[in-house]
Amino acid sequence: MSEGPPGGMVVDEALLERRDAPGVVILSGGNAVLDWHRHRGHDQLYKRFRPEHRDLIDEGALLRLIRWRWELPAPDRDRLDQLAAWPRYAVRAGGRLTGVLVPPAADRFFTRRRDGRLTPRPLHGLLGAAGRPGAPTAVRLAVLGRLIRAVRWLHGRDVVVNDLQPENVLYTLDGPGPAVHLVDCDSMTSERHWGRVAPVTAPDLMAEVVPANVEPTVATDLTKLMAVVALTARETLTYAARLRSAPDTSAREVADRVGDVLGRLGLDQ
Repeated sequence: MSEGPPGGMVVDEALLERRDAPGVVILSGGNAVLDWHRHRGHDQLYKRFRPEHRDLIDEGALLRLIRWRWELPAPDRDRLDQLAAWPRYAVRAGGRLTGVLVPPAADRFFTRRRDGRLTPRPLHGLLGAAGRPGAPTAVRLAVLGRLIRAVRWLHGRDVVVNDLQPENVLYTLDGPGPAVHLVDCDSMTSERHWGRVAPVTAPDLMAEVVPANVEPTVATDLTKLMAVVALTARETLTYAARLRSAPDTSAREVADRVGDVLGRLGLDQ
């Protein structure tokens, strides 16, 4: 196990080198602004918390979340890095927390626009858009199978994804096969390892599935996961109808049902 990142887990903002990346489109979230910076010879995304969100952050929990990755056995740490954009460092300015440094996803999780710039490829891209058809059934199921496996891998290590929504899942069909990459990882929770970094929030779409004030658990993750599956596969499968017709079915049972379907199709490996 590693004792922690070189030089400690906290970086002074004054030591970061601002970089421009004109070839990459950065999508900033509601609680933060993203910029490219260079730290110790590596390009990182500086996720700078907006003031109203920064004041709600439990810095101790955030540092424990960062340390948790460094304390994983090397094979688990490598697997986590494949699955998620886990924060590497906390950033302070004038002694006050301002954000985190996050490694960018691999190029294969981006798509090239007509103007030549790269833009992240979130999960809802599988649905297509005006004038562009959605991905074939087999492709959608293959990607969803990887997402289910990624979420369950984290659950197996006592981590709750919490802010599980299509915008926080990047996907790729390039390389050795379909893969997913989770972002916004500082919103993940773990009762065992670090607690909760910030109050629970949810976009309107997910708040309809699990109210924003409900404590994150594996059960709420599975409920959100199946909502994401239903949204992504709705044109080819009937998950949404099943969920509506069986309101008392537990999230775990629904997850197992989806896993069985993927297994029968040979798309869960």
